[in-house]
Amino acid sequence: MPFKAGLYFETVGVGHPIIFIHGMGLDSHSMKSFYEPLLTQSEQDSLCRIYLDLPGMGASEIPHTLYNADNLVEQINSFSHAISSEQVGLVSHSYGGYLALGLLSQFQKSFVAGFLTAPVVIANHATRHVAPHKLIIKEKLTDNSDAFADYLAMNVVIDSRSWHQYQKLILPAAQNFNQPFWDTMKTKGTYRLNKETSMASLVKQPVTMLLGQNDNEVGYMDQLAFAEGHANIHAQVLQNAGHNLMIDAPTTVATQFHTFLNSLFINLD
Repeated sequence: MPFKAGLYFETVGVGHPIIFIHGMGLDSHSMKSFYEPLLTQSEQDSLCRIYLDLPGMGASEIPHTLYNADNLVEQINSFSHAISSEQVGLVSHSYGGYLALGLLSQFQKSFVAGFLTAPVVIANHATRHVAPHKLIIKEKLTDNSDAFADYLAMNVVIDSRSWHQYQKLILPAAQNFNQPFWDTMKTKGTYRLNKETSMASLVKQPVTMLLGQNDNEVGYMDQLAFAEGHANIHAQVLQNAGHNLMIDAPTTVATQFHTFLNSLFINLD
């Protein structure tokens, strides 16, 4: 299996590099399974898509040098330089979005832009302004599994399509997630980047944030406050969507993703 800077990755295509950073408890499969089918032929021909596994997830082990979130941002930056000498675009979800903001703010010459779905902007869950969850039951489903209960607790749009996508994108990563390690990071407070409160002012590159109006994990109000006063950060709140935006609102996410890619090409020229 291919590794760079201690991180497992899979590369698809050649061209301008984009690194996809998944959320906590997920892996590269979750990002690849959603984004690859969206790409047009032109996008496939002009983009090098790099899907990585974060430490303790997927096939990536936890290095002995990983003590805090800043270590992880440095590791991903090292990974990026090992993969490509070009400026890199970032596509990320949830905690992956938090890491992307760390990369954009700390290594401005290396990363050209970011597309973030439901990004964390406050690491400490207790101080986040999360949104009230709701269910839109489009189809009555019956399942007694714990996975289905988790699906109902996180997703907004409930039907056979979204349940299938949840099983496809979310569930496969669970068996390889080193949750005790990451729970310890959260308890110690090392899950948080040192420059969390100043990241918004440090990010100068174009950033797109897609947020769920019913996201009960990271919310949307903190992200709107993060973006306020920063013309380069565009935040959009999607109605009838929770934390799993790619499942609740796949069409809108796809549309905004294509818009991001078009703007990325302009910024790279």
